[in-house]
Amino acid sequence: MRVRCCRPIDGCPARIQPSPCLPLPYRFFPSWHFLRLVACNDSVYSFVQYLFSQLRVDGKPPSSLWRRTVIIGIIGVGHLAASILSGLVGAGVDPADILLSPRGQAHALSARWGIPLAADNDDLVNRADIVLLSVRPVDAHTAAADLPWRPGQTLVSFCAGVTISRLEAGPARVMRAMPLTSAAINASPTVCFPATGPAIAVLEKLGPVIPLGSEEEFEVATVNAAVYGWAQDLIRQSANWATARGGDAMAMRKLAALTFVAAGRLIAETDKPMETLIGELVTPGGITELGLGVLAREGQPQAWQAACDAVLQRLSGRVPA
Repeated sequence: MRVRCCRPIDGCPARIQPSPCLPLPYRFFPSWHFLRLVACNDSVYSFVQYLFSQLRVDGKPPSSLWRRTVIIGIIGVGHLAASILSGLVGAGVDPADILLSPRGQAHALSARWGIPLAADNDDLVNRADIVLLSVRPVDAHTAAADLPWRPGQTLVSFCAGVTISRLEAGPARVMRAMPLTSAAINASPTVCFPATGPAIAVLEKLGPVIPLGSEEEFEVATVNAAVYGWAQDLIRQSANWATARGGDAMAMRKLAALTFVAAGRLIAETDKPMETLIGELVTPGGITELGLGVLAREGQPQAWQAACDAVLQRLSGRVPA
């Protein structure tokens, strides 16, 4: 690899001007710390500093090439992991910077995107900087235990209901997160606790990240992963109802889905209280009021709250899996 400086240096004495396109060994400038060591006085340091700013390696500034690559390892390559991989690759992560545990869908996904496979979980943890744990909750403790964790590494657990205290990762930092399968299209709202810088940067490639203040709050927020599925079922029911009454199936599917997106965005992107937003829709004697009345009489609000409570109890370990 060759590095070239192709511009004259203004104000630099002629005796130390580089010749046009002067080839320089890339290894000569490993870091700014080295430059400070070799600069014996201000003028020499200024010259070397300017020279460094003109360097290019394969068209890129050295600072971008010397920035250490973060390796993302994934243990547990199932449906959620496949969605996350799709999102990471779609966000521009180099497949070579991802490492998969060689189980589940790993071989198929490796062949699809050119993602390398680790020999086993020990090999994966030895090589990765951030490890995403996406196994079944019942397998989480065993999957993380007795691996060669090291300081500076981060384990991010996607295992619902598994507390940080149940994950043995030695000197590595442990963070819990709950992405959704919409990570595949970089649209997953992902809650996490505690917020850890490098891991947050990875999760942000999948959609907006919502850091939380405690593990208890995280447990409550994890119920949203179930709500996500319920919302999809409501979309399905609405689309099917309209199709059964003569609507075009694809048009009704799109309309129902985008209606939920629109309702969610309006709530997420305004500071108005949710009660105010709903109140603005409920015209006395109108169709929104009519429908809400039917749902209330049929017990929908109570049923929805009961479903949320049941999920939280399961996550908290008060109801057997």
